[in-house]
Amino acid sequence: MLSSQLIFFLFFFPNLIFGALFVTSDTPLNGTIGKEFNVTYSAKDHSFSISDSLNRKVFWATDYPNNEFLRIGWGDFRVSEQDGNYQIEGRDSLIETDTQTIDIVEWVSKTEKDQGKDQDSKKHKDKKKNKANKKMKGAAESFLRIQGSLWPMKSTSFMYRCHYEATFRVANASLQISVETDSKCLGNRLIFSFGAGDDDVQFMGMGESYTKWLLRSQIVPVLTSEQGVGRGLEPLTSFMDSQTPGSGGGWNTTYSAIPHFVSTDLRSVWLEDNFFSLFDFAKSFPDTIRISTIQNAGHMEPVQLRSTLRLFARDDPVALVETYTNTWSGVMQETPLWAMTGGAIVGWSGGTESVRSLWAQLKSAGVPLAAFWVQDWCGLRKTDFGERLWWNWVLDEGHYPGWRDLVAELEGFGVQMLTYINPYLCSVRPPKATRWLFAEALAKGHLVLNSSGDPYILTSATPDFAFATVDLTSERARKWYSEEVIAKSLIGGGLAAGAMTDFGEYTPFDGTFASGESGFQVHNAFPGLWTQTTLLAIQGCQKSGGQTPLFFHRAMSAKSMGNANMFWMGDQLVTMDQYDGLQSSLTGRLSSGLSGLAKSHTDIGGYTMIDKDGYQYLRSKPILLRWMEFSSIADDIFRTHMGNLPNKSWQINSDNDTLQMFARFVKIHQAISKIRLQIIQDETTTKGLPTTRHTWLNYWKDPNALNITNQFCLGEHIVAAPSFDIEDLTASSSVQVYLPNSFQDSGTTWVHVWSARRYQMGSQIKCTSPIGFPCLFFRSDFLNTQLGSSVFNSLREI
Repeated sequence: MLSSQLIFFLFFFPNLIFGALFVTSDTPLNGTIGKEFNVTYSAKDHSFSISDSLNRKVFWATDYPNNEFLRIGWGDFRVSEQDGNYQIEGRDSLIETDTQTIDIVEWVSKTEKDQGKDQDSKKHKDKKKNKANKKMKGAAESFLRIQGSLWPMKSTSFMYRCHYEATFRVANASLQISVETDSKCLGNRLIFSFGAGDDDVQFMGMGESYTKWLLRSQIVPVLTSEQGVGRGLEPLTSFMDSQTPGSGGGWNTTYSAIPHFVSTDLRSVWLEDNFFSLFDFAKSFPDTIRISTIQNAGHMEPVQLRSTLRLFARDDPVALVETYTNTWSGVMQETPLWAMTGGAIVGWSGGTESVRSLWAQLKSAGVPLAAFWVQDWCGLRKTDFGERLWWNWVLDEGHYPGWRDLVAELEGFGVQMLTYINPYLCSVRPPKATRWLFAEALAKGHLVLNSSGDPYILTSATPDFAFATVDLTSERARKWYSEEVIAKSLIGGGLAAGAMTDFGEYTPFDGTFASGESGFQVHNAFPGLWTQTTLLAIQGCQKSGGQTPLFFHRAMSAKSMGNANMFWMGDQLVTMDQYDGLQSSLTGRLSSGLSGLAKSHTDIGGYTMIDKDGYQYLRSKPILLRWMEFSSIADDIFRTHMGNLPNKSWQINSDNDTLQMFARFVKIHQAISKIRLQIIQDETTTKGLPTTRHTWLNYWKDPNALNITNQFCLGEHIVAAPSFDIEDLTASSSVQVYLPNSFQDSGTTWVHVWSARRYQMGSQIKCTSPIGFPCLFFRSDFLNTQLGSSVFNSLREI
């Protein structure tokens, strides 16, 4: 029943309380959740907040007095896909509730667990909820549970009234807010709303945000997809969209959309859900963060909605990342040592003799070599688009005769072989295949199905390139794919030491899955299931006494980090720009490092090239050289790619000068790897901290650090400022570098590697950057260590 006070306001002053929160319960809404969190409610202005018990920092509060913190919305949500690019319609609500009541307040603790429910529960008429309450009785924990209603004030009918239950509890050092509605809600989205903080508070993260580091006044969709080609670079983006709708992408399209952010007032917030969601960082409503989870297409049918939000506050950014990775995402798996220290991983193709020929060139040039990465090991097929791989993941011995002899010979020189795989299987049988994995998966029931119960067939680029998706929501399918495909066909019998484990973004929203979940639940979760599958293969190798394979993934979800031992930043355009070029890969790396992506790298030289209808983006020598230079410092492994138009692309062996510069940068990477390994041991393995990181992470007290996006730190003690200048590779080229201030020791300086010149902390300097001499600075206190001085001197001797 509504209280008489609430009925009075509804009748006489409806406009005054548009967007309202009412507490009608007699039980106080002030107390403590566990020992960690304090809940404060002011009856005077109906404000609701939660603070950390240790530092008294308020990290969650209603945005305005009287304002609700939960809403139900409805909109006609539609999604269409082509080639992994998604067109979204109806992402904004057409109608939302704007009034929230809290009718029942129940404090449950260890000492009160057998006292039954609060007397207010007698007022609640939802029998299903009361049944759930009885099950909770006796739980050995301390939490707050509230129940109430949501409805739109402007509606002339109460048909939109929705009952909800929200539980606030301690979960692994964070506050967990779980919301569940009754099954009669006429909505398809659940919306959390809370205060954004002061006007100068900024927000960062959300996975690989390639173009924008600071996200205040932005709306960020959480949708894993192809990143697009151009991503705002015009006129290329518009041209790509004209070819295939959505293929140009935008600033917020990404392979790795993670519903997690941190703020400069030292909060960490994330959704546990995998639904398509929208994070509105004070754009639609000033001073308000709105997080919407869209859970179905919206057919105006009664449904039950659920969502869970997690958040906490800490005293510094390092603690934010450490707590998040250790309690939610997981820290990354161990990367094989040879991959990080052994030298270059060279991407090549064309058959056995092509690989042997390049190997001879690399040995002659003195290039330290860790591995060859051969993408076309499974053979090539002709399509209307051009040559593509056979997605059948069986060695094509016609294309690579003597493969095992080649692998054995390489291993004799300490060089590994890597290949390629993804979670899709071609639905056309390869002419000479000894195994057709699509048929095997179909017979075993391991494929995603359509509404008719048939394999869900997708296409890429052209209709003749058709494939199905392995249903990784099934534990049996994951086991089959890891053991019978990856282990036996890919890395078994000395075939390879790992692979590029590509894709994961194509999961259909209208597919039928073994888990019984909807595509809305599975789509964003699928990259995590893919990394789970490859982790099974890693663990299988380790149990059998074999070496740990290297698997580098492109797409990721929040839970991918704890399963993977390497990522790469995706298919950047062969440019230097911040939209889709090299600079975008750096911003994506800095953003995702806040959410546990600790080890990653790029396709050296970029991948995507265009030569069509007057649009020409081809890899040049200066682009390749500057990218090598960048990767020698920033990337955890040093891997090249021939690009999608290799015959029109400048390659590492296109001339002798390029090959010699390649050798130099590989040696720089090897020298730096000693420091990288120490960072991994001290900070990445234990705290989940990224090797390559934003300056703000360690120097957050320096007010100049936050806005920097054209440089980075390697750990805490090295600053690198890459040059994106491809017009001038001589000593007249320069970059502006900011050398952050730690505010700890006034005697500490920054030392330029190549000149040994010292600079005061907090200095803005002009650094010359001829090719081969990247702007690199060591902290003077680090130079006093054996590791720091050793690497510093090794670099100067290269």
